[in-house]
Amino acid sequence: MRLITRLLFTLCLCISAQAHALPPLQHALAMQGEPKYGPAFKHVDYVNPDAPKGGTLRRADIGTFDNLNNFLIFGKAPTGMELTYDTLMQRAWNEPFTLYGLVAQSIRVAPDRSWIIFYLNPKARFHDGQPVTAKDVAFTIDALRTNGRPNQRAVFKLIKKVTEIDKRTVRVDFAPGFNRETVMIVAKMPVLPAHYWVSRDFSKTTLKAPVGGGPYKITKVDPGRRIIYERVKDYWAKDLPINVGQYNFDKIIYDYYRDDHIALQAFGSGAYDLRIESSPLIWKRNYNFTAIDNGTIIKKDVATQRPQWARFLIFNLRRPPFDDMRVRQALILAFDFEWINKALFQNAYKRTESLFPNSPLAHQGVASPAEKQLLAPYLSGLPKDVLDAYHAPQTDGKGVEGLRANLRQAVTLLQEAGWQWKDGRMVDAKGNPFKFEILINDSLDERIALEYSRALRRIGITVSLRTVDTAQYIGRLSDFDFDATFNLWKNSLSPGTEQGVFWGSRAA
Repeated sequence: MRLITRLLFTLCLCISAQAHALPPLQHALAMQGEPKYGPAFKHVDYVNPDAPKGGTLRRADIGTFDNLNNFLIFGKAPTGMELTYDTLMQRAWNEPFTLYGLVAQSIRVAPDRSWIIFYLNPKARFHDGQPVTAKDVAFTIDALRTNGRPNQRAVFKLIKKVTEIDKRTVRVDFAPGFNRETVMIVAKMPVLPAHYWVSRDFSKTTLKAPVGGGPYKITKVDPGRRIIYERVKDYWAKDLPINVGQYNFDKIIYDYYRDDHIALQAFGSGAYDLRIESSPLIWKRNYNFTAIDNGTIIKKDVATQRPQWARFLIFNLRRPPFDDMRVRQALILAFDFEWINKALFQNAYKRTESLFPNSPLAHQGVASPAEKQLLAPYLSGLPKDVLDAYHAPQTDGKGVEGLRANLRQAVTLLQEAGWQWKDGRMVDAKGNPFKFEILINDSLDERIALEYSRALRRIGITVSLRTVDTAQYIGRLSDFDFDATFNLWKNSLSPGTEQGVFWGSRAA
């Protein structure tokens, strides 16, 4: 009997130990599958581990800036601020979505991803020499959950509990509503110094450089005009595998220009060193510098395997008549992409018909059985053709005559929506004319909007253009104070939580 009791007791102990066993330590965190780089990797494939250090990289940006607390929705932060902060884990750019240890040298993750434990690197330091601790991680989570940008607040509100296990170990538990990506987003978060912010208001904008911990620190600020970052020579993480071969320039300078055309001319004269061109037309037509001919400037096409940025003319559905789908369909029919592309851009553009253009994620053909199953509960409230591949209306690219058929369809849709043609104008039942404003922040968009407004004038719709500076533009968008504007969506090969921010009613 005693033997049986001992066996049962031993069995219970084994079961209890297995039930409470922690998941294994991990050096990396992948969204799907296994990490590309194993625990013993020396550096990522796309760097030269022996790259020399030194020199200055001069860059340009458009607009202005008025805030060095880049985690707030208020104000506009300068480009490059991410260089001044370390994150818990760092992304490798030749994988869709995998993170490797930075401030957190290792992790444990629940099998269902309902919690994660971060084990902080004992060498981690802020720029003032203070060590990075679990207290800093807990402070950052609270600060971003309370005062961060809307997309950050939406994710960090899913955190149920933060436990400082010891000085260098912190556990984060998630509340119901988390998904597989939630743990990834938290692991990507920057770590802010609690000791610095204890006597400062994190919710306020500032032009005094906060204490950071990344490979660079701010050494000079000319508000709205220039910011200079200098490499931290004794950066604690410079030899970590995820960082080897990177952050090589001693200085990175961003000069701000009010207009991109001026910035391009400045580039041609040697005012800055690197320019990434987003306009195919400008790439074709305006890079005619002597410096290119003599080899001082190297002009090079670089193919990417990431989704292209999806740029659209959007309408504010909070305002009538844009809340009527028939009106929006009519407005789409009046947009003569083929003519605009030919007349303004020498056929340099391709029509965007997906949020993930230039990638395997772009939808093609009719919906698959799996997609149909996913959408089944919602089909009653969706357009009938939602399961088909989307194709935008087309014209022959010859201008007015080619657009005429589309405009007739547009008028029919507007009439179905309650509009009528009267004395050369499109009016509603009360006789109010159909007119709206396109808010513009880029001179290139202004040319597109002008052509579009001419087409709409033919069906009695009056369009005015309002060009504003960057600060006004951001302010009006934040207040939803616009009828129509151009907007850009940046997607990756690992779409996730950001889709809820882009399209979810909770984020609206």
